[in-house]
Amino acid sequence: MKNLPAQLLIGLICLLIGVLFVTQFRSQRLAHADLPSSSTDQATYISQLYESNTELQQQASQLQKELNQYQSSDTSGKSNLDSMVKDLQNLRMANGEVEVVGPGVSVFADGNLTVFELQDLVNELRNAGAEAIAVNGVRVVARSAIVADEEDRITIDRQPLSRPYRLEAIGEPDTLLHALQRKGGLIALLQARNSDLTISVVKHDIKDDASWLKLPKTAVDFSWTYSQALTTP
Repeated sequence: MKNLPAQLLIGLICLLIGVLFVTQFRSQRLAHADLPSSSTDQATYISQLYESNTELQQQASQLQKELNQYQSSDTSGKSNLDSMVKDLQNLRMANGEVEVVGPGVSVFADGNLTVFELQDLVNELRNAGAEAIAVNGVRVVARSAIVADEEDRITIDRQPLSRPYRLEAIGEPDTLLHALQRKGGLIALLQARNSDLTISVVKHDIKDDASWLKLPKTAVDFSWTYSQALTTP
């Protein structure tokens, strides 16, 4: 992201450096054209010309030093800005404010799944390092509530879900897959406890970007009403 005033300042400094060298070159040409005839005058003139050239070189060196410092400062500022933009984007992804895409796993569950069992599945994915999760197209974020409504339907942030359930999680595919399918793990426990419940897992590999998951942003506005950031004096 280029800053126009910064570009203009750098251009002006470069122009000044060029003017100084042009002035020096012209002075040398005039010296040859109007060189005094006597040896004493010639010595004095050469001494003045040498001092003038030395002063011009010092000014040019100082301008070049300032230009280098400014460019270094501008690069550092841009780096800090890029870092801040990246941090903000990561925060927005964590809060579900933007759509996300990436590799991971899909979990398909069909049967009499209770709200607590769905919570366990979501937490299992989180504990395995899932960076983003959605259930039946509903984004699950840190402040999401998975509860049962008056009709005993599972809801996420007041959005009712119906079977079969599809959990999509973006993260390191092999890690997520191992956490779910490990011997004696959550899926094995759920299926052992409920023979009517069928659960399968599909991996979306990192190298196969055509199969990557695309999760929607949250439909809920989690604005902060009462909490305020604590600032130190």
